[in-house]
Amino acid sequence: MSEQIGEARIPYEYKNTGPVDCSKKFDSSAVKGKTAIVTGAYVVIADLNEDAAKKIQQEFPDTTAAIKCDVLAWKDQLATFKKAIELFPQ
Repeated sequence: MSEQIGEARIPYEYKNTGPVDCSKKFDSSAVKGKTAIVTGAYVVIADLNEDAAKKIQQEFPDTTAAIKCDVLAWKDQLATFKKAIELFPQ
């Protein structure tokens, strides 16, 4: 079941489809231009464009961190996760 809101179809339930298979090429077009809503959280901005990430981070210095990350590279993802835990251990 889902609900139509504007042009978006919102599912009522999330279905876990398992872990991401990092050996497969990621289709970034599936998330490009999408919106993420984050409330009451610490946020790590992980992006190839470190300058742009830092610019956003400077707007919310107490609750965000900016990290250069190629999300297609597992080693970069792992480094991002480790840095997030180091900075925001909650």
